Amino acid sequence: MCIRDSYWDDTLQYVEKAVVFLKDEFEPSGSNIWSINYMKWKLTDINPAGRGFLHVMMIDEKVIGTVSLTMKRVILNGKEVLGAEIGDTYSSKEYRRIASPAKLSFLSSDPNAYINKSIFGRCISEITFRAEQVGIDFVYGTPNSNSYPGYTKRLSFSDLVEYKNWSMSRYSLDLYKTEKSLFKMLLLPFSIFKIFKDIVFKSFIKIFKRLYCIKIYEVMPPDKEIDQICSRLTPDTGFSLIRDAKYWKHRYMDHPLHFYRIFSIKMDGNLIALVALRVKKEKHGHETAIISEWMHTNDINICSLLRILIYHKANCDVKKYNLWVKLYTKTFLSSLLNGFIPTSRVPIIFFQSSEFLRTRESFKKMLFFIGSSDNV
Repeated sequence: MCIRDSYWDDTLQYVEKAVVFLKDEFEPSGSNIWSINYMKWKLTDINPAGRGFLHVMMIDEKVIGTVSLTMKRVILNGKEVLGAEIGDTYSSKEYRRIASPAKLSFLSSDPNAYINKSIFGRCISEITFRAEQVGIDFVYGTPNSNSYPGYTKRLSFSDLVEYKNWSMSRYSLDLYKTEKSLFKMLLLPFSIFKIFKDIVFKSFIKIFKRLYCIKIYEVMPPDKEIDQICSRLTPDTGFSLIRDAKYWKHRYMDHPLHFYRIFSIKMDGNLIALVALRVKKEKHGHETAIISEWMHTNDINICSLLRILIYHKANCDVKKYNLWVKLYTKTFLSSLLNGFIPTSRVPIIFFQSSEFLRTRESFKKMLFFIGSSDNV
């Protein structure tokens, strides 16, 4: 029987050991998910929303469990509130069932309670308790399939099923040839259709851009322009992160692990859309473009925005696109029209704080993107 203890790491003194634990046990070969700079980027004052929390479970000097809480500036029904994203919730496979606590959690004196028997349960229970104590109104996350049951069945998190968040992908013809063998018999008519469609769409884009004096730049626009469009697009109802210049620069330009391409779309010299896109190499060598986030005015609809992005010359080598959308919305239909297909549901969970339970109906309307999660 191994004795484990629980530590708050407000000064990030254990961050190096936490990163070693996460990379050694959970990072797939060839990927780059965690680093010390990444943890500091989201959990220190570098984050415009403020300092977050890191909670670790340890045996001697070895980290065997982690959870983080990243602060987020949130708008709910037109009012700014304090939110946070929970993530990095991992427990050592070696010690999950054999490590007992050095002392019981301050949240329960029952040695048989889940919080005292589970590394995962204790980390999350204590960090959500602390979140409530410091006045964080909303805690959300996008858990993987392994942690989802623990969150929703044992730890007072609720799946926001009313917001049907789905991952959608758009595959190139080359990728269908290599990965979608079931469709090989359809490749000839599909190829003819795709060639015709591409000619039509590219012609449409040229006409559209000339007619409306639209230009696309691969550059982050000035702060003033981002703040102006953010102010225009901030919703009066529902849930959204505050997406001003501070947010875009920190989330995408200053990210320590990934390079994001920023596309600014202007009409008559005025910013009408902003898109963050990350291109990554897959194991088979092809490029996948993750459309991480976007915002646009009524001067351009999402269907045209996606079309311009897909057929932009800078993205000619991309074989697959991926984005998140809510089912049965204009964005969902626009994605279908641009060749995207739904691939999997991505659950969004919220801690059942008193404020969340009181305002849950408001969360049917959300602005949520892949980039809304730092853990994706």
